[in-house]
Amino acid sequence: INSSEENSEIIAITNKTISGLSQKGPFINGSNVVIQELDSQTLYQTGRKFDGIIKNDIGKFSIKVKEFNSRYALLKTNGFYRNEITGNTSEAPITLFALADIYNRDEVNVNLLTHLTYERSIFLATTDTLSISNAKKQAELEVLKSFGISGILADAEDLSIFGKSDQNAALLAISILMQGNLSEGDFSERLANYATDIETDGIWNDIITATLIADWAYELWIKDNYYQIRANIANWKLTSDIPPFEKYIN
Repeated sequence: INSSEENSEIIAITNKTISGLSQKGPFINGSNVVIQELDSQTLYQTGRKFDGIIKNDIGKFSIKVKEFNSRYALLKTNGFYRNEITGNTSEAPITLFALADIYNRDEVNVNLLTHLTYERSIFLATTDTLSISNAKKQAELEVLKSFGISGILADAEDLSIFGKSDQNAALLAISILMQGNLSEGDFSERLANYATDIETDGIWNDIITATLIADWAYELWIKDNYYQIRANIANWKLTSDIPPFEKYIN
């Protein structure tokens, strides 16, 4: 890592509370969340960590970090989640990641965009001259571009599938597209394959999977099932704000 932002002295984090939302759809009450310290130069996990749990139905968590010697952290959520396609709670747990500079913020959301950009951000920050923040911005733009989405400027960890903005709509659209009609196991494999694919060049080269997703989305549109997805989210009774995800799926 080569930047005045990350170089030189170690900055300690002491007695700081990190809060946020963990969402695919929302992770259910009782799901596990852990915040792990990353070495400020290598971004390797140091082994120092603090644990927490989701405390309500919208995926809210709050973890007190007693002491970190680095400002960088991996947030990892594991658990069952609400599936936008079926409207039901998932039948198996999944794990999502987020990379964060917790010196600069108290809130970090864990979602599909933070997860899909994680490996690419680490690669850029450790093999290029980019700062962590710039590596993350580049990775986010690359992931959005791979789904045909441009003009969205927001930190992934600020986004939520609940909210009316275009940024939140793009997140929800990607969440729906990647889920498709897959089981949790196949969904987790799709996420892993995507992250590996874009890690070194920022380009999603898996035309077969992209075509499968596009065909599925076309069928969804033909059958007017966008309405059903919107109804599923509304039926959770967790929010009155559902962003206009349909235009990004199209």
